[in-house]
Amino acid sequence: MNEVKGNLKGLKTSLVRELRDIYEIIPVNNSLIDNALLEKMANLTGKIEREIAVYVNRRGKVVNVSVGTDKTVDLPEFEGRRAQNRLSGIICLHTHPADDSTLSELDISSLKKNRYDLMIAIGVKNSAATDITIGVISGFDKKGNYLHEIAGTFSLEEFADLDLAGLIRYVQTLIADYDDDRKTLSSIEAACLAGIDTQNSSLPVEESLQELAQLAKTAGAEIRGMI
Repeated sequence: MNEVKGNLKGLKTSLVRELRDIYEIIPVNNSLIDNALLEKMANLTGKIEREIAVYVNRRGKVVNVSVGTDKTVDLPEFEGRRAQNRLSGIICLHTHPADDSTLSELDISSLKKNRYDLMIAIGVKNSAATDITIGVISGFDKKGNYLHEIAGTFSLEEFADLDLAGLIRYVQTLIADYDDDRKTLSSIEAACLAGIDTQNSSLPVEESLQELAQLAKTAGAEIRGMI
């Protein structure tokens, strides 16, 4: 049975049932996260006035739903690959009832501790999603600690156009060369190439990326992927 975890004290049975329904939301058009999920989370956040966290695997399936207070939310750990240079395979989405999707220190700490593929915060006002911010692990410092980057804010329309699967693959390439046993980085520089196709592009984006790949190889980099 799909269980809703966290602070359910005082919530009506009907609201708990609505929270449980989140497990049944299936993304469409091969997207990892559907706007229907974001809108459902925002609507329920307005109703219960507490943060909601939802955990999604790489197939877009909701694997955990948790409720917190208006200050924090229970961010559970997940079993999975524990190697330092592998992500967990889990995306964490959670709402911020104060109409501000800025990632907190707790959000960033949980991102690194649990090796989430992505940490996504949804600003909520009047039971509607206002903006979205994304946090990702972006590599290691000289001591082997995780670095992070923050992207956003995005509107729901902008978020729907993001290639989240591609972003996750890119993040994985950034940390793939880290050896957890030796705590060292590979001497070979890895690269993931990114291109943007615009109406004003002089070359098709595929050809432009191929040219960029040749330049990168000439510079001694190993191409791990293209987006």
